[in-house]
Amino acid sequence: MKWWHWTLITLAVLLIAGFAGLSYITGGPENVYGFLRYALPNWHRGDLRVGAQAPDVQLVGLDGRTTFHLRERIGQKPLVLVFGSFTCPPFRRNTSDILKLYQDYRDKAEFLQVYIREAHPKDEWQMASNQRDNVVYAQPRTREQRIAVAHDYIERLHVSLPFAIDDMTNQANLLYAAWPERIYIIDEGGAIVYRGGLGPFGYHPEEARAWLAGRYGQPAGPPVAVNSK
Repeated sequence: MKWWHWTLITLAVLLIAGFAGLSYITGGPENVYGFLRYALPNWHRGDLRVGAQAPDVQLVGLDGRTTFHLRERIGQKPLVLVFGSFTCPPFRRNTSDILKLYQDYRDKAEFLQVYIREAHPKDEWQMASNQRDNVVYAQPRTREQRIAVAHDYIERLHVSLPFAIDDMTNQANLLYAAWPERIYIIDEGGAIVYRGGLGPFGYHPEEARAWLAGRYGQPAGPPVAVNSK
């Protein structure tokens, strides 16, 4: 057999192995196209590192009119910065962990959840779990559309965190390499002290909890009932 036959066979084996690997990672062969077409162009580890100054960015309030700068939320306490969107199933599943983290440490740290571009809208890479959960939205093209989906997320999952919207320039997402979900903690001096992994595989709210517990200790539990007999 000629050398180029072996080369073609080797390439075919590598392609099949790569396709099988992507199918496993993305949950099935039907998701490979979505991963290549929509995830790879938006999936960036970013250049920010622990110790670097957190970049400032202008964010939008839920009323669609109010704007503020991230630097305005930095200074008094550490800031826990949470990025994500409703159509990202892992982010959605972990919302209760974020809410519990907020309840446990909101007296010690500031929190801000920033709503970014959708991870799995119906007109891009739709997920079966979104259809099962009736979380079916097109990728917003206007600020008003993004805010409307964010309001649905807040209402349906009873989100109580302070909230902001990334504008349609997606500047916060780009600066923090936030898509599809990510957590940062910024200290009182504006330095990044925790940089969470890139979602979905590196998104671990328990790591943010560990950082807060390391600084402030474990949250106090409910009072223990005393038997008066």
